[in-house]
Amino acid sequence: SSAQLDDPTTSGPNADPDGDGMSNFMEFALATPPLGREISPTLPTLETTTIDGTKYPVIAFTRSSTAGTVNYQVSTSEASSPDTWSEIPAANLEAAPAVRLDDGRVREAWRIKTPIADFPRRFFRIKMISQ
Repeated sequence: SSAQLDDPTTSGPNADPDGDGMSNFMEFALATPPLGREISPTLPTLETTTIDGTKYPVIAFTRSSTAGTVNYQVSTSEASSPDTWSEIPAANLEAAPAVRLDDGRVREAWRIKTPIADFPRRFFRIKMISQ
């Protein structure tokens, strides 16, 4: 409604009108409905792939096909505290071909080129940045 569009607590980029813990910007970037709690399978997942007997981590997520104004960055940390995250350089990521889903969303999967065995205990995340 026009009242919702004029209300920054409902339609602002940092608002969370459905109370699911995801801001409107995150909902846009990950192609989830801002007024509904439908999350799975859109949330990023950590998967593995095996190449020549070596396991690698894979970050997979679903994004909006119209989210061209969003940059996605994969970061890693040995602890989950905010000041310990570092971006994984693009040269250390390999993207699988994006898959366009029947509903228009796009499924992405990015393999991290460092084998799992070379990581100590590790956390991964996707940071979404508006251009």
